[in-house]
Amino acid sequence: MMLYMVRHANPQVDPTVAPCKWRLSAVGIERAGELAKLLAGRGIQGLVCSGEPKAVETAQILAEQLELQVEIEKGLQEHERPLTPGSFTSREEFQAQVRAFFEQPGRLVLGRETAEQCFERFNRAMHKVIGSHKDKTLAVVTHGTALSLFIARYNHLEGYTFWKGLGMPACIQVKTPDFNIREVVELPEPFYMEGENEE
Repeated sequence: MMLYMVRHANPQVDPTVAPCKWRLSAVGIERAGELAKLLAGRGIQGLVCSGEPKAVETAQILAEQLELQVEIEKGLQEHERPLTPGSFTSREEFQAQVRAFFEQPGRLVLGRETAEQCFERFNRAMHKVIGSHKDKTLAVVTHGTALSLFIARYNHLEGYTFWKGLGMPACIQVKTPDFNIREVVELPEPFYMEGENEE
């Protein structure tokens, strides 16, 4: 079974709103459209996404190009880190927190899930999706940190390094049951607004 694991496109960053509620920016809408064109003709038969707005909007843009319906699956959301007074620090401090998150998977260092808890929740959701779409080629639209945990674990990669190098949107082709990377679908050189590659 072939999977296209997609990280959502660029969101409109709003420090007054929890990241789980962010929507796509104008740049994100444009780049999701670019990705949709790259995925056309690859035989994708199903499209599943997390319920967060930026993932749903990315999936909807893909769905229009691929002529598919979007299915939302609970469990595919980003690492749980709700809005708190300390949510928006400097980029350097945030990246240091994410590094600690990946390097200390059993310790609660960021948000309200450890890396291990996030991986287990995401892994369960992915296997549920696969089980309900047997023998179909799927695109699954999700989030940078959760996606990096999943891909890095199955491919024996260093999670933080993978996360740092992940574009927005990003698309990685993997094959079940081992989830080994088969291809990285490359978009044109990414353009980020300040802070847009953080979630």
